[in-house]
Amino acid sequence: MTEKNRRSGMHAAPVNRGSELKRSSGKRKKKKRRRDAFIIVCALLLLASVGAAFSLKFLFKTESIAVENSAERYSDESILESAGIKTGVGLFDFSAEKAARKVEKQLPYIGKCTVKRRLPDTVAVTVEYTRPAMAAQTAGGYILIDKNGKVLEQVSTLPADYIAVLKGVSVTGGVPGETVAVEGENVLQYISELACAFDENGIKNITAYSISENGDITAEIDYVTDLKLGTLSKAPSKVRFAKEVLADNSASPADGDRTVIDITEGTKAYVRSQKAIDAASEAASIAEASDIAGTKPDVPASLPETAED
Repeated sequence: MTEKNRRSGMHAAPVNRGSELKRSSGKRKKKKRRRDAFIIVCALLLLASVGAAFSLKFLFKTESIAVENSAERYSDESILESAGIKTGVGLFDFSAEKAARKVEKQLPYIGKCTVKRRLPDTVAVTVEYTRPAMAAQTAGGYILIDKNGKVLEQVSTLPADYIAVLKGVSVTGGVPGETVAVEGENVLQYISELACAFDENGIKNITAYSISENGDITAEIDYVTDLKLGTLSKAPSKVRFAKEVLADNSASPADGDRTVIDITEGTKAYVRSQKAIDAASEAASIAEASDIAGTKPDVPASLPETAED
């Protein structure tokens, strides 16, 4: 009893030590049971994982390999050899992603490869072919490039199909199966976006992409139409607009002439013939020279053109 209790006449309540010991012992037993249960669950999960891994490695064997869409350029054998997949190996003993990337690199004309497992014993390899969309001229010929910038092969002469020759672009490297290397930041990205936009909008027969010193780009169509796009900040929307303009101006120019379509503004199109542009430019030069000399020859009041909103 404390001094305070004695003074107040109160007695301290008796402490039941036995009851406290029983409660403490019960808590320890519960903790131990929970810990033991957790250990058992972890052990079972580990055994299940080991069993699953064992089953995947030794029970599932690759007995069949199906190659789809391979008749265009490469044989099934060459595709499987590039992928490194063989029958008899474990169905999960290889990386499907790495096998697909190897095919795309070693067989450049395959633009996309997909490798999938089909239980219990089959591997399906699906390939999608790509084609040349651009060509970079070199000392020995041309580097053929697809719309995504992937080098397909090096040739001495251009194929008969329409392929856009890159002008004003300096190519520094071109290994088949890899991305072409060019000088200038984002140049390849912009050209690839433009090529993809033309492809998505069904605009074909692109025969050249010319990039000027200030970064403006002109697409040559069918050798006789120059589509001036300006900068490529809004390439997809400009190409959609160009599709409409080209549909309204599908007539071929006169022999020896070219059609020039200027959509650099993105919302307006100016359609002129190259001869008319040259004539107006020559007249303007004569006017400037005559003005300096103090004479005034006859000069057209405006450039011949048609505009579409």
